[in-house]
Amino acid sequence: MQDLRIVFDTSEAEMQMEALSKLLKIVKHLPDDIVSNLSGLSLDILVTDGGSALSADGILENRLLVRFGGRFHNIMAALRTGKIHDVAHSIPPLLDSKL
Repeated sequence: MQDLRIVFDTSEAEMQMEALSKLLKIVKHLPDDIVSNLSGLSLDILVTDGGSALSADGILENRLLVRFGGRFHNIMAALRTGKIHDVAHSIPPLLDSKL
């Protein structure tokens, strides 16, 4: 039986957070809608298959890539274009309010 190691590669999510942090430092005021969407980023995490390989120690390593999804990109677009108020209202809610 082959040993298996699962590795979560968060480097892309870390780069996304660094980019977001830099933009947030130059924005003077954030509407409540954007602030609540920032809080919701934890619900918009994508995990994709990064492939499998045999590591040097002989263990099969399955790499999973972690990054933020569409909500992150919508927030970044709003911050980059300066259209924070317009885009804040176009980001769909995380959960259907009818649930």
